[in-house]
Amino acid sequence: MDAVTAAARAQGDVSRVPAAVAADGVEVLDTRLGETADSVWMRLRLRVPGGVRCREVIVLGERGVEIGSRRVDC
Repeated sequence: MDAVTAAARAQGDVSRVPAAVAADGVEVLDTRLGETADSVWMRLRLRVPGGVRCREVIVLGERGVEIGSRRVDC
């Protein structure tokens, strides 16, 4: 999640976050803009020691960058 956070903070526009995250080696399985133009939802596949893990991530750009995530089935 550190790579996701760094990529999100480096972007000036949340719609560019999925491409930036994928460039850091995280597989973006699904993405959509939130109800407001300053949020984006992503489903990510991450390679971790011992396997693969998927997470649903929301990036909010209202006040700086806020990121929340939860583990989901791949």
